[in-house]
Amino acid sequence: MSGSGPLLSLRLLGSATLACLVLLASGPAGAQSISSLTKQQQNAEQLRRDLQEKIAQVQKRIDESESDRKDVTESLRQSETEISRLNARLDDLDSQRDKTERELDDLRQEQAAQQGLMEQRRQELAEQLKSQYTHGVSPWAALLSGDDAQKIGRDLTYLSYVTKARTQAVEALNTEIARLDAVKKKVADHRKTLQKLADDAEKSKADLEQEKQKHAAVLARVEEDLKARRSQAGKLARDDKRLNALIDDIQGSIVKQREAIRRAAIEREAREAARRKALQQAREQA
Repeated sequence: MSGSGPLLSLRLLGSATLACLVLLASGPAGAQSISSLTKQQQNAEQLRRDLQEKIAQVQKRIDESESDRKDVTESLRQSETEISRLNARLDDLDSQRDKTERELDDLRQEQAAQQGLMEQRRQELAEQLKSQYTHGVSPWAALLSGDDAQKIGRDLTYLSYVTKARTQAVEALNTEIARLDAVKKKVADHRKTLQKLADDAEKSKADLEQEKQKHAAVLARVEEDLKARRSQAGKLARDDKRLNALIDDIQGSIVKQREAIRRAAIEREAREAARRKALQQAREQA
């Protein structure tokens, strides 16, 4: 983008143009000679060429500023679009994190329930083993009791099944709790991943917000520059219009002067012809 230096020189040119217009327009045109008017016309035309060159320079810089404005506006639009995309991304990540938190809460509750059930099964197994030990429920104690051997066998088999079932239940609960631990860890890892993605998105958004502010500041400067250049172009165009009018006036004065000179010459020739004719007549009458 261009600096403010050319504008200063253009302002100076505008002041010089106005001064020249005043000088060129001073004095009645009819009182000036053709050579003087011609010199004024040449000076005015040179000034007009310089002025039109400056107008072209200003217009070129206006075109450049408009191109800059277009580029900056597009960059600003892209930043806003990317920020909108990141906002949508953050909303999606927030939803995923909320869902993950709910999953973790459900897993914690399920794990707590499983642990409670496991403690209950362990307690039942411990009480059964304690009862068997306290009441002497063992193969040797049963044989020494003198009870029916078949009944003793059935009781021992039943107790064995019950003990085995409770032991398997405890083992199954341990396995389920271990599985829940693994799932919970996986979900927690996913939550960390989501948090990192959200942090990265927030950082990118912050960077884009800064970039957007910079684009907006540049756009404001370009708009201000365009306003100044267009104002200068308008002033130069008005000077050019006045200068053209002055050149037309000078040209008109030159034409009038030449016409006046031509008529004066014709009148002189007519008077001279009349004088010669009168002399001729006088000689003829003498």
